[in-house]
Amino acid sequence: MPNPIIYRRATDADYAGMVQLQEENLRMNLSDVEAADGFLSLRYTEEMFRRVNDELAIVVAVAGGMVVGYLCAKYFPYAVEFPVLKALIDHMAGMEIGGVTISAETAFVYGPVCVSRSMRGTGVPAGMWAALQRLVPASRKVAVLFIADANKRSLRAHEKLGMTHCGMFVQDGKHFHALAALVSA
Repeated sequence: MPNPIIYRRATDADYAGMVQLQEENLRMNLSDVEAADGFLSLRYTEEMFRRVNDELAIVVAVAGGMVVGYLCAKYFPYAVEFPVLKALIDHMAGMEIGGVTISAETAFVYGPVCVSRSMRGTGVPAGMWAALQRLVPASRKVAVLFIADANKRSLRAHEKLGMTHCGMFVQDGKHFHALAALVSA
């Protein structure tokens, strides 16, 4: 019988496993064939993961004692330190999703999200998203995220979660999809 997947907030003991999973999925570390199965665009250090988790939250998916997925959530002030996230926020600011106007007071940045290749197709993103919604303050009603245009697998996975496509934006010559979702918890 396979190990059950546990979804919970990340702890200090999880950061090394998150960095390892990240390195296995960074676009710069993958062949074109491997990247077609999904990839990450940004590299985080353990300290950056810790800051995100302390500020808002990181949900991990754990199976057999190993981190097999993670989902980060951060507030806009920290997110704008990353040029692609600043471009996302600038693109999304003032848009209305389900009657909620996106702003620094009503929204947060969802991502990065990463799932182990061995766990893809098992519903891990949905489990992490459900767990994250229970951790987000009630004042944060909308999650905003970006997905590289070349990352078709991630785009399909997030569309399956019911996220709304909110157009495209360009950062450093690369094209990105902007998406948003209402928090239901």
